[in-house]
Amino acid sequence: MKYSLIAVILVVLLIASIVYPAFFWNETNQLDFISNIYNVQDSAVSPTSQAYDTVGSENGYYHYDLISIDQSDGLSDDEFLPYISRAHARTEYILDLEFDKLILINVTTTSEFMKTNTTSVDAEPITTIEDGEPDHSAWNDQVWEALFIIGEDQSAESELENTSGQSIAGVYFNEQIVIVNEFDNGLTVIAENVLIHELVHALQDQEGHLDAVDESSPQLTQDTQLAVKGLVEGAAMYVEWYYDQVCEGSISVRNNSLLEEVIWEDWQCVQPPELTIDTSNSEITTPPAPINFGVLIILFHPYSDGATYVDYLKSQDGWDSVHAKYKSPPLSTEQIIHLSEDKPAPLGINFPVEGIPSQNGGVWKSFSNYGIDGADTVGEASIFSMFWHQSREYGAAILNTNNFWDSRNVPPNTFDLKPLPTFNYTSQPSVGWGNDKLLPLYRSEMDQNEYGYIWTTKWDTSTDADEFYDAYSKILDSHQATKVGSSSNNKTTLWVINNGPFEDAFAISTTSKTVTIINAPTTTDVEEILGSFSLSV
Repeated sequence: MKYSLIAVILVVLLIASIVYPAFFWNETNQLDFISNIYNVQDSAVSPTSQAYDTVGSENGYYHYDLISIDQSDGLSDDEFLPYISRAHARTEYILDLEFDKLILINVTTTSEFMKTNTTSVDAEPITTIEDGEPDHSAWNDQVWEALFIIGEDQSAESELENTSGQSIAGVYFNEQIVIVNEFDNGLTVIAENVLIHELVHALQDQEGHLDAVDESSPQLTQDTQLAVKGLVEGAAMYVEWYYDQVCEGSISVRNNSLLEEVIWEDWQCVQPPELTIDTSNSEITTPPAPINFGVLIILFHPYSDGATYVDYLKSQDGWDSVHAKYKSPPLSTEQIIHLSEDKPAPLGINFPVEGIPSQNGGVWKSFSNYGIDGADTVGEASIFSMFWHQSREYGAAILNTNNFWDSRNVPPNTFDLKPLPTFNYTSQPSVGWGNDKLLPLYRSEMDQNEYGYIWTTKWDTSTDADEFYDAYSKILDSHQATKVGSSSNNKTTLWVINNGPFEDAFAISTTSKTVTIINAPTTTDVEEILGSFSLSV
């Protein structure tokens, strides 16, 4: 999947003007929508066996071929086949892999994509299943509320769908590619770099890399999903980065050391026309809902840092190192951010399976059907995004949000030219992450379910833990939280946010390298949860 650079630039402009911005959907289910999509696949382009093709040529077209393309009036039938065939060939040559067949290409508009790919924002966000346990949306709402990114007045599902739907430029699934853009008169316009990005995913699918990832990571937390996407999307972003460097003149493919035995002239690159939107369209009645920037930068992390991670792998043993990694993908965004093989430190929350009786009635229980033993791990990238979002949206004095736009320095490899992270996902209170477990809770046997969570974080050093604690305390301050109590040793403090989307009671409990947060509607609720669990560290 490729996120639109237009959306990213829009975020930059919006945030710059203020001085200083899955989650996780099931991709197969979310994208089962191909009704009402304009199919630009001509009958002459139907996938066929390419028995005589070699790597770097497809359907009679070579990666270095010059072709006549003018997208100012959209791709014509005569232009379409050469255009996509050459893109297939270029993707093959960079990855040294051969397509078995041409991939189906479809084009749709952003508005049509949103209509067919999201549910109504007015839909009931929480339902109840037969055993009385709330559904996944209730569990996921607690995860995003704990990150102070999506409040109680919003549905995480709707926010994720809205943000991802407005930001997608292309997607590959079910052996076909959908290109998403917004040109007047339904023009068939395909950006070549977006097409090549999605063709990488097609080759990943063909070679069994996507299946290998699924088999090696059957249970995924939010953090692991982002890390795996860092590998999968990172390969596509690396290939797209290489293509863009050639087009911009930064790389001469004749002499470029990134590829072996390069003997052809520089590639001809086709730029799409400038985007114009017909505002007279009667179907455009209301603007889309505002994008949640906290959600957006979490979703964008694999695209920002993934190419750098793939370059790090590739520097070890070429593409073989990258392909091998699909069978043992990274487990955390920490590994993607810091180009590390360090695995998360052991950590667990021991909460009674039967739950605990509540003084206010009902029983506090964990969710048995979601997460891993009911818990999620949000990881370093999401924790950074929490602090960044709270600094931007609520003025929490945690970090300078402008630093996000500065690509960070990474260790050099054997190549002089390499992709750098698009954005900087490092900050003092998020670096040093060792692990975290977030256990959403619900109070059953009530007229209406109530919710809370236990979130424990483990840090590499006591200094790292202190920095996280201090930064989290500034989030509470930015929401005018009131400190209402503390333990005799001052290792646990009680807080209350009296109004707003995060209105609740909180306890923060610390040890030398852990910080644990308990959330529930009242301080009484928090105190009874506080005494009901233990940590495995």
